[in-house]
Amino acid sequence: GYKPEGTGIASLAEATDPAGKYYLTADIKVDATLPITFTGTIDGNGHTVTVSAPVFEHFGGTMKNLIIAGSVDDSASEAVHTGTIARHIPAETTAVFENVKNTATVKGVLKDYVGAAPDGTADYKYRSGCGGFIGLCEGSMEVTGCANTADINGFAVGGFLGYCESQFDKASHVLFKDSVNTGKLTDVGVEKVKNNGALGGMVGICNRTKKLDFINCHNSGEISGNVDGKGTSNCPAGGIIGYNYVAKNSTDGVCNFTDCTNTANITGANQVGGIAGAVYSVANVKNCSNTGNITSTTNYAGGIISRNGCDSDYKDKTFIVAYYENCVNRGNVKSANQYAGGIAGFVNAGVSVKNCENYGSVDSTASAKQGHAGGIVSLSQTDTVVYGCVNYGNVAGAPTANISAGGIIGRAAHKGGAVRIERCTNFGDVVCGSTGLFFGPGGIAGYIWGGSSSTYLLYCVNAGKVTATGADNSAAGLATYLNTNYPIFIQYCINVNNSTGNNIELWYNKSITELDSANVHHNFYLAGDGKIGVKHGDGDAAVAFEAAATAATAEDLASGKLCYELNQAIKAADAS
Repeated sequence: GYKPEGTGIASLAEATDPAGKYYLTADIKVDATLPITFTGTIDGNGHTVTVSAPVFEHFGGTMKNLIIAGSVDDSASEAVHTGTIARHIPAETTAVFENVKNTATVKGVLKDYVGAAPDGTADYKYRSGCGGFIGLCEGSMEVTGCANTADINGFAVGGFLGYCESQFDKASHVLFKDSVNTGKLTDVGVEKVKNNGALGGMVGICNRTKKLDFINCHNSGEISGNVDGKGTSNCPAGGIIGYNYVAKNSTDGVCNFTDCTNTANITGANQVGGIAGAVYSVANVKNCSNTGNITSTTNYAGGIISRNGCDSDYKDKTFIVAYYENCVNRGNVKSANQYAGGIAGFVNAGVSVKNCENYGSVDSTASAKQGHAGGIVSLSQTDTVVYGCVNYGNVAGAPTANISAGGIIGRAAHKGGAVRIERCTNFGDVVCGSTGLFFGPGGIAGYIWGGSSSTYLLYCVNAGKVTATGADNSAAGLATYLNTNYPIFIQYCINVNNSTGNNIELWYNKSITELDSANVHHNFYLAGDGKIGVKHGDGDAAVAFEAAATAATAEDLASGKLCYELNQAIKAADAS
């Protein structure tokens, strides 16, 4: 019963008005790109357009109800950007795609481009974009109910959009909803001239785009970036987007991911994540999951996002840049150099992680640099809140100096801030071969620096084996090293599987010279693992405070006795 609107056409030659409304009455072929800017509507009416070149040079209109077949190969042409529908979405236009499926393979330019702009007016330094639909977007783009099933090879590669260079002050917007990529995305043969490429299931690169929304988007196509050894490009890669960047220290740009999934293996060189490679803006990530294995051949790997923040430190240490909620990672995460996290790798500001789970192994052991590793987060720079998270995967940190690894977080508040880790559980084994007395593995956290406020460890449980393999490093069931001038609160925590027997290995707090039982109480360790609850030191000498933790028997744990007693104590302490 569907009735398309507009004028029926049997070829694009009949679409004489670039702003008109048309619908197809038959399948058509496109062998040459129409050198126009189309801002009207093309309703495919269920028909197929078979292409051997992009349909339009510029597109700022609406396309819907269409199947695209054939192939586009611009790898040897002078074209900078390529896609099946158009090379380019002009600034201050919005391209809308609804119910469009691409089955045409696309191959684009294999190096970044420096030269004349599309209109010939200025020097042009954009990365060469290659997408299933569009090569370059300078305006806004909305994609709903669309699919790409074709393989795509290029420099900045996206299942739908290769490269986006929007006008930040124009409130540009990129929206993907209810869409899927199953095509394989690669950058085989790429050579870097100046800039790095990137690959993403929906979008390869977004630069200076004020708002991005990805809702119910899914990637099952393998993503493989910069693995053939050609060129020197560090290629970010992500199941939904490879790389998103806004201005330094900008708090206005935001990237939202809701109900998105990746099920494919993803490999890239630098900044590789199951949902996103690198997001240099605020990120809100809810109900997202990854089951593919994530591998970075250089730096940064994350089950959901590898790197979140900006390329300079935010001056406001309380500013939260990364929000993760109800996310799950089941893929193995490996970084050959710096930072590997089950949910997030490196967060260059504050982070809030709530009710997230990791089941995959996390490995940064090949690193010769900052190879921190965490079952949920590898490293956060400032304020850190982790609530209700569970790690089941084994975590392994690098055997180099000053490295931390944790079942929940490797290093929290690296440059200071408030830290609160609450109701978190680790079941994975944590191993770190770091050298340095204040570094090593912790069942919940490796290193915590509460540099501007109090530190809280509340209602946390470690059931994973914690092993320090370095000659002089430390290991602990809860946290390896706490360093702060502010009060430390450690309450209602349990460590039931720790070869060292220490709940907290080293606790350096200048404002506290004796154990504060009002702040540290109701903590337990499994009897037989050791007698020391906390070592409290001034940075040089450490003093054991056995009263900081109490031995519990395996029978007390198995019967529920300890759980009952903790609940009674909590009720007594909090009448509400």
